[in-house]
Amino acid sequence: MINRINPGNIAISIALFTPFFMIFSRGISSVALASVFLLLLLDTWRRQRVGELLGRLQTVLRSRNAVLVMATVAYCALSLFWTPAFDRGVVTYSQWVVAILVILSILIMFNQGSSIEPSLGKCMAPVIALTSALILTELWLGSPLREMVGASTEPHKLNRAAVAVAILVPLLLLPQQSSQQKTAVGLVLLVGILACLFSKSESAKLAIFCGLTVWAIVRFLPARQMVLLISGAILLSFLAAPFAAILLHSIVPPDVYEAFGAGDHFVRSEIWWAYVNLIPQTPLFGRGFEASFVTGSLYTGSDERLADLLGYVHPHNFAIQIWYELGFLGALLFSALLAVLFKTLLKLPNDHHPVAFGMVTAAWTVAYVSHGAWQSWWWCLLGIVALLLVFMSRSAIAELADSTGRAHARLDQSA
Repeated sequence: MINRINPGNIAISIALFTPFFMIFSRGISSVALASVFLLLLLDTWRRQRVGELLGRLQTVLRSRNAVLVMATVAYCALSLFWTPAFDRGVVTYSQWVVAILVILSILIMFNQGSSIEPSLGKCMAPVIALTSALILTELWLGSPLREMVGASTEPHKLNRAAVAVAILVPLLLLPQQSSQQKTAVGLVLLVGILACLFSKSESAKLAIFCGLTVWAIVRFLPARQMVLLISGAILLSFLAAPFAAILLHSIVPPDVYEAFGAGDHFVRSEIWWAYVNLIPQTPLFGRGFEASFVTGSLYTGSDERLADLLGYVHPHNFAIQIWYELGFLGALLFSALLAVLFKTLLKLPNDHHPVAFGMVTAAWTVAYVSHGAWQSWWWCLLGIVALLLVFMSRSAIAELADSTGRAHARLDQSA
């Protein structure tokens, strides 16, 4: 047991409990990612594999995918020269680049075969259940736990925890081995869905619906063409975001939003429309990194409604923000990165594709309708999600191999 208490196991434990921590601190994902990085680095040093890590890092950085990532990062840096929000842009860019480097390093260290106990994967369902139950408790009973520890008791401060649950819920649906496990997972899944539906986060509600829908599609229509179709749909939603925003705003009237009980969210459609109207001013290279933050204050037109909409700090849509700030060239670079992500996910075992693409769809849904493109807490959460996807996938494979080995042993004994 003592041998199992190592930095790698602690790192995975922190990653697993990140959604729970987010109930009490909205920005804890950044701290969690940094902690995971330091612990995995300590585990690498403890096993005297730092040299191997550096060699692996060099190999990765020379790959074609790494060249694409570096080109995108470099282009974002170049756009700082023409952004109207230079000071903020430098700070945000630095945080974003550090987050990317940390995520890359974490995945490389984990892929080195670190001494992490696969059985920790069994904690995923209890953590999701605990987090979801606490979200419901805080919403229904007036935030007693957060008040006890001195955290903010505002209901919307639970939104990020609900988003984390929505993205991670598909992980519960990795192939299971027994009917008892399936029953337990079904109950946890139900609690997770309730936590998202009762939260104040419309993003979490939409994400869990889209994520589970894609999971079901890939699970029951497992043809490779279906996975490619979903990948293509996400890419299309990215590249066509400006045109979709214009159509949505012009075709769907506010009454439709009211009919679905989402009248307050018509403004989101208006925000997208407002920023899309400015894209033609700088179509190729965009307005510059983090330009969205000051666009409202720089607007000199006579349209008061447009000025008000541009004052929402960012478009609340990842795709539109990329189009506005980085232009057509930036959109091409990021669409290429999405294509690389899909290609990487296809390398997972076929029966893990429903979970992987369900999680990506849930995360993409949140990015498409909610947060700013460069928020550090969001990128750190995505890093935690990526690590947990790889870890849980390997844990499921290890559990299957262990179960198969025990079954063969029983057959040998009976023979």
